[in-house]
Amino acid sequence: MNVYAKKSRSLTRIAVTKVADGGPIGPRGVNFLRRVRDAGGPYRIALNADREQLDRALCGGFVVADPRNDDLVRLTEAGAAYLDRLMRVE
Repeated sequence: MNVYAKKSRSLTRIAVTKVADGGPIGPRGVNFLRRVRDAGGPYRIALNADREQLDRALCGGFVVADPRNDDLVRLTEAGAAYLDRLMRVE
């Protein structure tokens, strides 16, 4: 068994746990949340970069997917609060 592969899986679980607890999602994730917020309603995912960040944002509870259309997401109260905290720090 490869030791390095085992370590990477555990690190991935740690990162997902931190996001699920409202932890940082990185600069690309923050930019994704800003685009969703700036849409002012449902945001249609059209960029590959957005698709890459979607799972982390969903896991953190920052966005919610539209059950009728997988390409539409909305910012949650937790996502708006997270962006608000970031804006106050910057």
